[in-house]
Amino acid sequence: MLLAHAIRQERVYLYAHPERELQEVEWLHYGRYLHERLNGKPTQYITGRQEFYGREFRVTPDVLIPRPETEHVVEVALRTAPAAARVLDVGTGSGALAVTLQLETGAEAWATDISPAAAAVAAGMPADSVHRYTWRSAI
Repeated sequence: MLLAHAIRQERVYLYAHPERELQEVEWLHYGRYLHERLNGKPTQYITGRQEFYGREFRVTPDVLIPRPETEHVVEVALRTAPAAARVLDVGTGSGALAVTLQLETGAEAWATDISPAAAAVAAGMPADSVHRYTWRSAI
């Protein structure tokens, strides 16, 4: 994953092009990423991304990394309130839960976080979406 990030390609590219040689700048990036990982930095913070419920979300050290176990919250919400008109995500972090529930249910999603830095990360997600999100930063 770190090598793919260093060459700015998806992992499948590495399998499809095993003969490709790295450029010097790519070796430098890869070495830096390996050093960060060996010092304990999570891969997701190095790459700035984490998958959640089949979608990719931006993560920074300002937010917790979305956990696979949290996907169960989405599954329970879909079972118990499939026709909800609104979703409120308190302590949104990356925004993964609010965005996912909005996309899966069509409900209006409201998300808040006490951390302005975390709210800024969430407000930037997902950049390519045409859906409407309302992000609020708590004071």
